[in-house]
Amino acid sequence: MAKHDDFGKLLVFGRRDELVALKNHLLKLSLREVQSTKIQGPSPPYKDAVLCIYCNEPNADVIWASLQQLGVKRRIWKYGYETEKDWEPMGRLRKLNEQYRPRRICTSCLSSMNELPSNITIVEDSSLCDYCGH
Repeated sequence: MAKHDDFGKLLVFGRRDELVALKNHLLKLSLREVQSTKIQGPSPPYKDAVLCIYCNEPNADVIWASLQQLGVKRRIWKYGYETEKDWEPMGRLRKLNEQYRPRRICTSCLSSMNELPSNITIVEDSSLCDYCGH
């Protein structure tokens, strides 16, 4: 995606229950500038969830003004191309996801491991194994 593309998202962090309430309030406003919303997390290593509000950059100020009226003090703007870069094979978010994502290992692979990785679940079905994927 080209860097001049103005599509992206406003990110608001907080407790999941607070973000659900905020999202519901935002949806009641029926702002045509909001293309979509979603709540992610919380997921390790982070303690907060995140509300993603997708829009074009020129519309972000209108949405931000509404968020401030709803009591939001801080937000982050992130372009779509920045998110894509973060999820590329060596991207920052991809690395974090790989580091903290629970792993599944089949009994066959388990017997060949010298040391059991942390955050592991043993599965009988080798097609679910993250190591051999048979």
